[in-house]
Amino acid sequence: MTRILTLTLALLIAVTSQQMAMARGIARDAAGQVILCTGQGVTTVTLNAQGEPMGPVHICPDCALTLMAIADAVIAVQSAVIYIQTLVHTPVTALQIPHVPTRSQARGPPLAA
Repeated sequence: MTRILTLTLALLIAVTSQQMAMARGIARDAAGQVILCTGQGVTTVTLNAQGEPMGPVHICPDCALTLMAIADAVIAVQSAVIYIQTLVHTPVTALQIPHVPTRSQARGPPLAA
């Protein structure tokens, strides 16, 4: 039973991913929607037949999940900056380890120190 379920899910993922790839590759004319990648995120602008924007700007539904990834990246960068600042301001002292010369033995192990 689990083999059938596994095979069915694998085929379902393969078919849906192929359909999404085909849907994203469809070329659009000047009239319709244009997806813009701006500094604040990805937005969709609706255009008329002359290519003029008509109506408000919307968040692109295909790329809406990237906004969550951006929020995680900002948190990760902020925590990295705080960590680096604590490392920079920590005083460092040199550790003095005395060097004790060892004498080699003819029948000793090769790497005995």
